[in-house]
Amino acid sequence: NALTQAKFSNCPKLQVAALGDNSLMSLELKGLPELYTLGCYSNNITSLDVSELQKLEMLECYNNNIASLDLSKNAKLMTLTCQNNLISLLNIEGCSGLKKLDCANNRLSGSLDTSAYPALYYLHCGGNGLSAVTVNSNTELTDLACENTNITSLQISALAKLVSLVANDCQLTELDASNNLKLEKLYLQGNPLTKLILAEGQNISDLKLDNHDVIVRKTE
Repeated sequence: NALTQAKFSNCPKLQVAALGDNSLMSLELKGLPELYTLGCYSNNITSLDVSELQKLEMLECYNNNIASLDLSKNAKLMTLTCQNNLISLLNIEGCSGLKKLDCANNRLSGSLDTSAYPALYYLHCGGNGLSAVTVNSNTELTDLACENTNITSLQISALAKLVSLVANDCQLTELDASNNLKLEKLYLQGNPLTKLILAEGQNISDLKLDNHDVIVRKTE
Protein backbone atom coordinates (compact mmCIF):
# COMPACT_ATOMS: atom_id res chain seq x y z
CA ASN A 1 0.00 0.00 0.00
CA ALA A 2 0.96 3.67 -0.12
CA LEU A 3 -0.28 5.01 3.21
CA THR A 4 1.77 8.02 4.31
CA GLN A 5 0.19 8.59 7.72
CA ALA A 6 -1.93 6.60 10.15
CA LYS A 7 -3.74 7.64 13.29
CA PHE A 8 -5.27 5.24 15.78
CA SER A 9 -7.15 6.65 18.75
CA ASN A 10 -9.70 5.24 21.15
CA CYS A 11 -9.89 1.72 19.74
CA PRO A 12 -10.23 -0.11 23.05
CA LYS A 13 -10.50 -3.60 21.56
CA LEU A 14 -7.73 -3.39 18.95
CA GLN A 15 -5.09 -6.04 19.68
CA VAL A 16 -2.99 -6.25 16.51
CA ALA A 17 -1.93 -3.51 14.09
CA ALA A 18 -0.19 -4.62 10.88
CA LEU A 19 1.07 -1.57 8.98
CA GLY A 20 4.24 -2.85 7.39
CA ASP A 21 5.38 -2.21 3.81
CA ASN A 22 3.74 1.17 3.37
CA SER A 23 5.09 4.70 2.99
CA LEU A 24 4.20 5.86 6.47
CA MET A 25 6.03 8.94 7.71
CA SER A 26 4.01 9.35 10.90
CA LEU A 27 2.08 7.02 13.15
CA GLU A 28 -0.10 8.12 16.07
CA LEU A 29 -1.12 5.55 18.66
CA LYS A 30 -3.48 6.70 21.42
CA GLY A 31 -6.17 4.96 23.44
CA LEU A 32 -5.18 1.38 22.51
CA PRO A 33 -5.12 -0.40 25.88
CA GLU A 34 -5.29 -3.94 24.45
CA LEU A 35 -2.75 -3.65 21.62
CA TYR A 36 -0.06 -6.30 22.05
CA THR A 37 1.40 -6.58 18.53
CA LEU A 38 2.54 -3.68 16.36
CA GLY A 39 4.10 -4.17 12.95
CA CYS A 40 5.18 -0.95 11.24
CA TYR A 41 8.31 -2.19 9.47
CA SER A 42 9.52 -1.02 6.04
CA ASN A 43 8.10 2.50 6.12
CA ASN A 44 9.61 6.00 6.37
CA ILE A 45 8.85 6.59 10.05
CA THR A 46 11.26 8.97 11.80
CA SER A 47 9.84 8.82 15.34
CA LEU A 48 7.67 6.34 17.20
CA ASP A 49 5.86 6.85 20.51
CA VAL A 50 4.55 3.63 22.03
CA SER A 51 4.55 4.81 25.64
CA GLU A 52 0.79 4.30 26.03
CA LEU A 53 0.83 0.70 24.80
CA GLN A 54 1.04 -0.97 28.21
CA LYS A 55 0.31 -4.48 26.88
CA LEU A 56 2.73 -4.37 23.94
CA GLU A 57 4.56 -7.69 23.60
CA MET A 58 5.89 -7.50 20.03
CA LEU A 59 7.21 -4.47 18.17
CA GLU A 60 8.47 -4.83 14.59
CA CYS A 61 9.71 -1.43 13.40
CA TYR A 62 12.74 -2.41 11.31
CA ASN A 63 13.62 -0.72 8.02
CA ASN A 64 12.60 2.82 8.94
CA ASN A 65 14.36 6.10 9.74
CA ILE A 66 13.85 6.10 13.51
CA ALA A 67 16.54 7.99 15.42
CA SER A 68 15.61 7.09 19.01
CA LEU A 69 13.34 4.56 20.65
CA ASP A 70 12.08 4.66 24.23
CA LEU A 71 10.45 1.43 25.41
CA SER A 72 10.83 2.00 29.14
CA LYS A 73 7.04 2.04 29.59
CA ASN A 74 6.51 -1.25 27.75
CA ALA A 75 7.20 -3.69 30.57
CA LYS A 76 5.57 -6.65 28.78
CA LEU A 77 7.70 -6.41 25.63
CA MET A 78 9.16 -9.76 24.58
CA THR A 79 10.16 -9.23 20.93
CA LEU A 80 11.83 -6.14 19.48
CA THR A 81 13.08 -5.98 15.90
CA CYS A 82 14.31 -2.46 15.18
CA GLN A 83 17.23 -3.22 12.86
CA ASN A 84 18.11 -1.03 9.88
CA ASN A 85 17.16 2.33 11.35
CA LEU A 86 19.15 5.37 12.49
CA ILE A 87 18.84 4.64 16.21
CA SER A 88 21.49 6.21 18.43
CA LEU A 89 19.43 6.00 21.63
CA LEU A 90 17.61 2.79 22.60
CA ASN A 91 15.95 2.58 26.01
CA ILE A 92 14.76 -0.89 26.99
CA GLU A 93 15.02 -0.46 30.75
CA GLY A 94 12.17 -2.26 32.45
CA CYS A 95 11.62 -4.75 29.61
CA SER A 96 12.76 -7.59 31.85
CA GLY A 97 10.87 -10.25 29.87
CA LEU A 98 12.63 -9.47 26.59
CA LYS A 99 13.36 -12.66 24.64
CA LYS A 100 14.37 -11.44 21.18
CA LEU A 101 16.27 -8.25 20.36
CA ASP A 102 17.47 -7.29 16.90
CA CYS A 103 18.95 -3.80 16.85
CA ALA A 104 21.53 -4.41 14.11
CA ASN A 105 22.63 -1.77 11.62
CA ASN A 106 21.85 1.34 13.62
CA ARG A 107 23.99 4.07 15.20
CA LEU A 108 24.36 2.68 18.70
CA SER A 109 27.66 3.34 20.46
CA GLY A 110 29.31 2.64 23.80
CA SER A 111 28.44 -0.60 25.58
CA LEU A 112 25.45 -2.92 25.40
CA ASP A 113 24.77 -4.86 28.59
CA THR A 114 21.87 -7.33 28.39
CA SER A 115 22.24 -8.82 31.88
CA ALA A 116 18.85 -7.39 32.93
CA TYR A 117 17.07 -9.65 30.40
CA PRO A 118 17.44 -13.24 31.65
CA ALA A 119 14.99 -14.71 29.11
CA LEU A 120 16.91 -13.37 26.10
CA TYR A 121 17.63 -16.13 23.59
CA TYR A 122 18.29 -14.07 20.45
CA LEU A 123 20.51 -10.98 20.18
CA HIS A 124 21.61 -9.33 16.96
CA CYS A 125 23.45 -6.06 17.53
CA GLY A 126 25.99 -6.00 14.70
CA GLY A 127 26.62 -3.07 12.40
CA ASN A 128 26.81 -0.54 15.24
CA GLY A 129 29.61 1.48 16.84
CA LEU A 130 29.52 -0.62 20.01
CA SER A 131 32.77 -0.92 21.98
CA ALA A 132 31.54 -3.62 24.38
CA VAL A 133 28.83 -6.29 24.48
CA THR A 134 28.11 -7.96 27.83
CA VAL A 135 26.08 -11.16 27.48
CA ASN A 136 27.68 -13.77 29.73
CA SER A 137 24.77 -13.80 32.20
CA ASN A 138 22.22 -14.49 29.42
CA THR A 139 22.28 -18.24 29.85
CA GLU A 140 19.29 -18.78 27.54
CA LEU A 141 21.10 -17.22 24.60
CA THR A 142 21.26 -19.47 21.53
CA ASP A 143 21.85 -16.94 18.73
CA LEU A 144 24.31 -14.04 19.06
CA ALA A 145 25.48 -11.74 16.27
CA CYS A 146 27.75 -8.78 17.04
CA GLU A 147 29.63 -8.48 13.76
CA ASN A 148 31.01 -5.19 12.41
CA THR A 149 31.42 -3.59 15.83
CA ASN A 150 34.41 -2.26 17.76
CA ILE A 151 34.42 -4.87 20.54
CA THR A 152 37.86 -6.06 21.65
CA SER A 153 36.74 -8.93 23.91
CA LEU A 154 33.73 -11.19 24.37
CA GLN A 155 32.94 -13.42 27.34
CA ILE A 156 30.70 -16.39 26.46
CA SER A 157 31.86 -19.09 28.90
CA ALA A 158 28.46 -19.31 30.66
CA LEU A 159 26.43 -19.56 27.45
CA ALA A 160 26.02 -23.33 27.38
CA LYS A 161 23.04 -23.16 25.00
CA LEU A 162 24.77 -21.00 22.38
CA VAL A 163 24.38 -22.47 18.88
CA SER A 164 25.38 -19.58 16.63
CA LEU A 165 27.92 -16.79 17.12
CA VAL A 166 28.62 -14.31 14.34
CA ALA A 167 31.43 -11.95 15.37
CA ASN A 168 33.32 -11.26 12.18
CA ASP A 169 34.97 -7.90 11.45
CA CYS A 170 35.46 -6.82 15.07
CA GLN A 171 38.64 -6.19 17.10
CA LEU A 172 38.79 -9.52 18.91
CA THR A 173 42.26 -10.85 19.67
CA GLU A 174 41.20 -13.90 21.69
CA LEU A 175 38.05 -15.94 22.24
CA ASP A 176 37.42 -18.85 24.59
CA ALA A 177 34.60 -21.04 23.21
CA SER A 178 35.64 -24.22 25.02
CA ASN A 179 32.50 -24.26 27.18
CA ASN A 180 30.14 -23.72 24.26
CA LEU A 181 29.75 -27.32 23.26
CA LYS A 182 26.47 -26.79 21.37
CA LEU A 183 28.09 -24.24 19.08
CA GLU A 184 27.46 -25.13 15.42
CA LYS A 185 28.19 -21.80 13.72
CA LEU A 186 31.13 -19.53 14.52
CA TYR A 187 32.21 -16.64 12.27
CA LEU A 188 35.37 -14.82 13.33
CA GLN A 189 36.96 -13.71 10.09
CA GLY A 190 38.21 -10.13 9.89
CA ASN A 191 39.47 -10.03 13.50
CA PRO A 192 43.12 -9.62 14.66
CA LEU A 193 42.68 -13.01 16.34
CA THR A 194 45.71 -14.68 17.89
CA LYS A 195 43.97 -17.40 19.90
CA LEU A 196 40.70 -19.36 19.66
CA ILE A 197 40.31 -21.78 22.54
CA LEU A 198 38.20 -24.86 21.85
CA ALA A 199 37.63 -28.00 23.90
CA GLU A 200 39.41 -31.20 22.98
CA GLY A 201 37.24 -32.95 20.36
CA GLN A 202 34.92 -29.94 19.95
CA ASN A 203 33.68 -29.79 16.37
CA ILE A 204 32.01 -26.66 14.97
CA SER A 205 30.41 -27.56 11.66
CA ASP A 206 30.31 -24.01 10.27
CA LEU A 207 33.57 -22.33 11.30
CA LYS A 208 35.01 -19.31 9.49
CA LEU A 209 38.48 -18.07 10.42
CA ASP A 210 41.18 -16.17 8.57
CA ASN A 211 43.81 -18.49 10.02
CA HIS A 212 43.06 -21.88 11.56
CA ASP A 213 46.50 -21.92 13.19
CA VAL A 214 45.09 -19.76 16.02
CA ILE A 215 43.05 -22.71 17.35
CA VAL A 216 44.22 -23.98 20.72
CA ARG A 217 42.70 -27.14 22.18
CA LYS A 218 41.89 -27.05 25.87
CA THR A 219 42.50 -30.27 27.76
CA GLU A 220 41.21 -31.10 31.23
